[in-house]
Amino acid sequence: MDDHTTEVAPEDAKKKDWLCDDARLYLQIKNSIESEIIGLVDHCESIKELLEFLDFLYSGKEQVQRMFEVCMQFSRAEQKAGSVTNYFMRLKKITAELALLLPFSPDVKVQQAQRKKMAVMIFLNGFLPEFGMTKAQILSDSKIPSLDDAFTHVLCIESSLNGVSIPQSSSALISKNNNP
Repeated sequence: MDDHTTEVAPEDAKKKDWLCDDARLYLQIKNSIESEIIGLVDHCESIKELLEFLDFLYSGKEQVQRMFEVCMQFSRAEQKAGSVTNYFMRLKKITAELALLLPFSPDVKVQQAQRKKMAVMIFLNGFLPEFGMTKAQILSDSKIPSLDDAFTHVLCIESSLNGVSIPQSSSALISKNNNP
């Protein structure tokens, strides 16, 4: 089973046997999963994908980079050259993963927090290529910053690239308060 959890299917004559073994092991694992979880893993097609997804579900970490990728896939979904069925299935898979990353909640505060995260993701997505390192830096953090914090971070980087000095926010507040 080790090669099924760490490798993709081989491209040689052993592929058919490997896929049969993978399907058998996949079904054994899937049949042992609780019924309320089954719907969440239906999009997984191999043991490797299933185990990685289960690890993601139960790791307890907020995976900022993955959240960004899925949000962008969701907002940019299009049919392209594939069939309508393939496009629909891709979108369905993306929607299921997005629902796991940002689950629906009746709690208004949770919904507001999710919208704020989406705003940051959209902000990061729109960057020019020269801000790629800045985007990667923000996405490598364990928590998504607020939109204002992300903007401040990017503004500092932009200023240093342009050789402009930005005043400290506290000194700007002091100067504002000292002018009646």
